[in-house]
Amino acid sequence: NFICINDLQTGIVNGGNSFLCHHASFDVPYTACTNFNANNKFIVQLSGTGGVFNAGTINLDSTATGVTGSGIISISGVPDSVQNGIYKIRVVSTDPQITGMEHAGWLSVKTPTTGAVTGSPFCMGANIRIPYSANACYGAGNVFTAQLSDVNGQFTGGEINLPNPLSSLTDTINTSLPSGIPYGCNYRIRIVSSDPAETGNPGAAFCINDLRTGTVSPGILG
Repeated sequence: NFICINDLQTGIVNGGNSFLCHHASFDVPYTACTNFNANNKFIVQLSGTGGVFNAGTINLDSTATGVTGSGIISISGVPDSVQNGIYKIRVVSTDPQITGMEHAGWLSVKTPTTGAVTGSPFCMGANIRIPYSANACYGAGNVFTAQLSDVNGQFTGGEINLPNPLSSLTDTINTSLPSGIPYGCNYRIRIVSSDPAETGNPGAAFCINDLRTGTVSPGILG
């Protein structure tokens, strides 16, 4: 039998999976161990990053009306504004206002993450290895593509899709840098997915040189 240790308790979120997805639904079970008024609503809250329920707490997009007993609230997905990190979930009620116990364990939100790219400075056209990782939030036909920023490290329309995208959740893209681009030391790489379309955070800046003309990017010689 279920033993209540609080008036409102959050059950095992997302079927026990340790991650949440921006574009995939998940369920939040709850148990109410006291009587609530007829117009009460149960609301799912996502903590701020690090699992702290503070100014960063978000009310997710589904509520359930209920008086007592157990239920399941289905959530359509984590908002796009939620950044990579670890989080907690809890259920709260409106009438009376009760803050439920948060679920046990941590939940991670993770867009595609670019690993460390080593070997800088690179020549134009050079081969490059780009490690990345992602969680299991993607469709069967999804691919991960590495994108190269413009010379200023920006992704504002001048980014370039590099060859050889992959479908594995954690892997290394073996690709090559383009030729004929400006040399500089502010280039960055990020990983994007296709299904759903998500954009990972860029990795650290690195240098691309044009050694065909004897030109070296500023700063790399000291």
